[in-house]
Amino acid sequence: MNFLTYPVRLLLATVLTVLILTPCILLHFFSADLTRKFISSWARLMLAVFQVKLEEIHGVVPPSPVLFIQLNQFSLIDALVIGATLPATTHVLVNFEFALIPFIGWGLALNGGIVVRRESLHSSQKAFQKCNRLLKKKENITLSIEGQRSRDATLSPFKKGPVIMAKRNRSSTVPISIHGSENVLPYGAFKI
Repeated sequence: MNFLTYPVRLLLATVLTVLILTPCILLHFFSADLTRKFISSWARLMLAVFQVKLEEIHGVVPPSPVLFIQLNQFSLIDALVIGATLPATTHVLVNFEFALIPFIGWGLALNGGIVVRRESLHSSQKAFQKCNRLLKKKENITLSIEGQRSRDATLSPFKKGPVIMAKRNRSSTVPISIHGSENVLPYGAFKI
């Protein structure tokens, strides 16, 4: 795909997103597991369209429940990397603004996403309670310990909630670090 110009890649990504994620949103009502597999495949396809090289370093993932904790969050591309690499059976804690993004955000919210309004204490507490319930049911959760994307590719102060959640539920934790994403789609940029 090296011969494709950026506008063509963007058009291709848009068409593929609509063609793949629209049925996924509807498929969710019949099979959440199959939907998550489609989303994972779509995320890998989007990374390929934009020529983002993905190098995965695998370790042993402990049995469920697992709290996957993303240690850094520098780019919107991180969502694709997370979608492409994590087990299909994980619920992602996602902020309200991201959940409003057509197709991508909608699909995430409908397919096990836990939507939270960061600025609302009530919403944060409800999301925390939902995460606890899911972990008690032996389901996996993925979240960012920083709580939001960094504007300047520096780490934000970590939130203590994920650590408390893991301890309370005796869930395993798996740290996730994504390197180089700040160079692909930094905060405020549109072009990949």
